[in-house]
This record gives sequence, C-alpha cells and structure tokens, in this order.
Amino acid sequence: MSRFAEKFYKDTEVHIKMVRYPPAEFKKMLHTRPRPYNLTIMHLDAVVPNHQAFLEVFFREDGYLDFDLPSGAKTFASMLVEEDAGRRHSLAMSVVDQLRKEAVALPLYQSVRVFWYPGKIKNVVVGK
Repeated sequence: MSRFAEKFYKDTEVHIKMVRYPPAEFKKMLHTRPRPYNLTIMHLDAVVPNHQAFLEVFFREDGYLDFDLPSGAKTFASMLVEEDAGRRHSLAMSVVDQLRKEAVALPLYQSVRVFWYPGKIKNVVVGK
C-alpha cells in the first residue's frame, strides 16, 4: 500500500495517509459510527453464493458505513424475506447495483488463492 500511495501522489499530488491499527482496536472502530477514516481495505469472500452474508455488512446497524442507504436497505430487507430463489437473486443484484451507483465498495485488488472447479466446467478463464 505504501508504494501505491507514493505512486498515487506522484500521479495526482493527492496525499494518502495510511494508519495501521492493532486488529482489536480496528475491529472496535469498524463497528462504531462515525469512524476516524474515510477508506478502509476490507475483504469480502464471495465464493459461496450467499447474498445475505455478502451484503449485510452494508446494512447492519453496526455495519461498515458512516451513512445510510435507505433505498438499498429496503431492497435488502425485501430480499431477506423473499422465498422464490429467482426473485431473491434479482433483488440481490438490485442491491449490488445500488451499492455500485453509490460507489460504496470499490475493488482495489484481488486476493490470490487456489480455487478448485469440477473438470467438466468448460471455458473457465482465470487471470488476464
């Protein structure tokens, strides 16, 4: 991150102040509004198709945002009670689109891990 911040400054002349907190201190701050920062790097694991687990951190009372997203929260609440799998997926994609439009979560990098896929899957492209 330090190298990224240096390059970012050279390219834009905008300073990025990086602060490292001990995990226990950071965890405490992460769930308390308002936070002393306006950007954090977080990892959300989405290899399991569980929309609720992935999206709830944006709508819980002790979630990761310093602001509310009423429209997204309403759609998320509808998704939680929807029994039809297709409609539930559609609502989840609507929530994701609302998060995208508000630029709530921006992917900065990806984790490198080993994933195993059944051999019968065709046209899987990994990497560039």
